[in-house]
Amino acid sequence: MKVQDNILKDMGRLIFWYPIRWMARLAPFQITGLIGRLTGHLDYFLFKGRSGRIKHNLLHSLGSPLSAHAASEIVKKILANHYTLILEFFKYPQINSRNISNILNIEGIENLDDALNLGRGAIIGHFHFGSKLLLILGLGLKDYSINQIAYHMPKEELTFIREKVSLKQRLKIEETLKVNYVYLSESMRQAFTCLDNNEILMVAVDGKGQFHRAGARSVSVEFLGQKTYFSGGIAAFSRKKETPVLPAAVFRREDGRYKLVIHPPLKLDYKMGSREFTKNVVGKLVDVFEEDIRQHPDQWEYWEEFVPHEVWDGQER
Repeated sequence: MKVQDNILKDMGRLIFWYPIRWMARLAPFQITGLIGRLTGHLDYFLFKGRSGRIKHNLLHSLGSPLSAHAASEIVKKILANHYTLILEFFKYPQINSRNISNILNIEGIENLDDALNLGRGAIIGHFHFGSKLLLILGLGLKDYSINQIAYHMPKEELTFIREKVSLKQRLKIEETLKVNYVYLSESMRQAFTCLDNNEILMVAVDGKGQFHRAGARSVSVEFLGQKTYFSGGIAAFSRKKETPVLPAAVFRREDGRYKLVIHPPLKLDYKMGSREFTKNVVGKLVDVFEEDIRQHPDQWEYWEEFVPHEVWDGQER
């Protein structure tokens, strides 16, 4: 979800990372969900501009039979999920192998085990959907060796408060997770090394929510009725050692708990040309995630970024 910088936003960050974070850490998990929903509804009524943009993108992408009223209700849920995820993030250091089952159920773990038994590592492709960090937390607590391709905004693009408060506190929490972050600003050698060591590499297919032409490795595929660009890096990781690629997603349930679903590996033809192979991998992953989004549109984070006129819709070069 887009974040704009101004003095009021920085004041909000100070409040959020100190008194609200402290209260969230003390509150039961279910209460943080309730506070998140209330905050999301407040955001919906106070910031009509953002709500309107998300609603417009929903209607354009999902269309009939989605009514304007139904779209408005989904927007409320999107904002509620947004704030709930932030509050729950504060509580992640309190989650351990003894209480994780109270929060998260895992389906399809055998798919991951079968992939790792091949000895070529395993790549998990995911979207910014549901609670993506519970994907890391849940598998990490089961003692899988996890690596995640990650990105943080350069410090020169951050305000003083975002750097010294938001980023600093966020990194402190992320350091408690059992994961090795591979940052896009650094060498990708360690990503290939983890696969050589038969570990798990996680890649967010929707990246930073940029859906127009992003670079030489990007490919366009059909997504929510539009030609949309996604990074093809995940295919490059798979192609080197014919490493299995498994789609996975964490769904928020109505009771506030979560379900992690790990799908079987994609059926891939490694004899394809590089460009064709990349498009095939990305296309198959996007097909899985589009179905998830159509069934649970309130759980995808990037509706505000998925602006119709900014998504490339011409002829692929």
